[in-house]
Amino acid sequence: MSNPWTIATPGETQDIEPLCKHVCDTLNVADDVEVVGCTGHYPTGLTSQGEIKHLKIWLKHKTTFSYVVEIQPPETGERVLKAKTVLAQLIMKDPLLLNGVTEFDYGLNTNIWSGHLIFHGHTVDISAFFDGTILQTGAIVNEIIHKVSTSSGHQYVCSIGMVPIRGSVAYLECENTPTQQRFYEEVNILKWVSEHGSSPFTRLSCVVSDIKIHDNVRGAGGLSSAPRLAKTRDSVDISTSPKKKARLTIGKKKIQKNITCVWDCSGSMGGMYDESRTGLRKTIEEQRALAISTGNPTSLTVVTFDNEITCRVNSEDINTVDISELDDWVRPRGTTRLYDAVISAASRISKSPCDSGLLIVMTDGHDTDSEVSPSVVREVLEKLKDDKDIECIFMAANIGNAQIVGPSLGFSSDTSITFTPGAAGAAFESVSQSALRSVTGGSARFTTLERQSSTGRVDTSASVGTGPRHFRFASVL
Repeated sequence: MSNPWTIATPGETQDIEPLCKHVCDTLNVADDVEVVGCTGHYPTGLTSQGEIKHLKIWLKHKTTFSYVVEIQPPETGERVLKAKTVLAQLIMKDPLLLNGVTEFDYGLNTNIWSGHLIFHGHTVDISAFFDGTILQTGAIVNEIIHKVSTSSGHQYVCSIGMVPIRGSVAYLECENTPTQQRFYEEVNILKWVSEHGSSPFTRLSCVVSDIKIHDNVRGAGGLSSAPRLAKTRDSVDISTSPKKKARLTIGKKKIQKNITCVWDCSGSMGGMYDESRTGLRKTIEEQRALAISTGNPTSLTVVTFDNEITCRVNSEDINTVDISELDDWVRPRGTTRLYDAVISAASRISKSPCDSGLLIVMTDGHDTDSEVSPSVVREVLEKLKDDKDIECIFMAANIGNAQIVGPSLGFSSDTSITFTPGAAGAAFESVSQSALRSVTGGSARFTTLERQSSTGRVDTSASVGTGPRHFRFASVL
């Protein structure tokens, strides 16, 4: 049987589904971390046409976290995947790293492993801490502190806040070793010890009276000159081969999900027909990849509307549904029967066996032909959300502020987004990312960057990711 990495190699016969499933089946994560999905990844601004060169993987601890891995030969792919997964878990479990790290990566160039991360704007070279087998997580944390110290010009950096100390410099004697002394902003270590009753790094029991104030606050001996951690400390061996493991069910049956897309195909959509069909196709393909990789049963419903309402797909298995006629489904014609279309879709969801799901409604203008009023739509959606765990996304152009219009129809303002025809491509990308966040356990709430890019107010070409704080996107070397 062919290796899934080989099958996923970019080219005419590329198939990433076996690799996505392989990742979800074999990825080694901590007991309190769950692999919630894996899909192909397109950099911001690119559509789902052409080769897929990266995978995006979602993990869940207390929040959902994502990172990107380059599709590459199996001999390096597994090792890069494991190394980045270990590093991802280190970041997602540490609130300070989660808040500060905006980019991280490992890769193999001319037989030499190289890597970096960016912490609060400081680029930290972490190449020395991974040799293809051992990832030195403790050394990476220490290198971050070292880099912040040397880059900022401050002699002391708080080992809790990982930012230069501006007040009193404090330390705990129980943490001192011949090769390392950790310093803290006094207020930070006081709060930590008061709340946890232990030291941050050794976890030894201590009390507030054990906190000492450094005598020579302005003198030498700060972290910029401290020796770095030994190679064997806090390291992870990733050399073991991946083994298929049982999927997590957390003591209950898998949740039946439904994805429903309500798409405007009225005549006014003519100017952004390409963006509309590409956006819908990409949304479906990404949700299909998630369903296949995780094994979660997911159904798809697609409703299009102009002056007529047509159900193109009615709660069919997303893994096998035929969307080959999608371009014709959304070909512009007619007027806008928005309200009736939403009612129709909501009715189908309420009758489906799904436990949870996502409703995405896209329109480029005000309703012109519906028989029901906005208040009826609001009442129906509010009841739907009460009866089932359904998150609703509203994407609208030419109607004013979607964050005002959306709530009048029963959508949350946080999941309602305004877009302009000129920025339609970025807008559909924002909705796609919002949908992925929702289905993988995060929130569909739109970020400021997504709102700006959907109205053409920012250049997203250099963006690495547009998720909220608890989402992190890695750029591949």
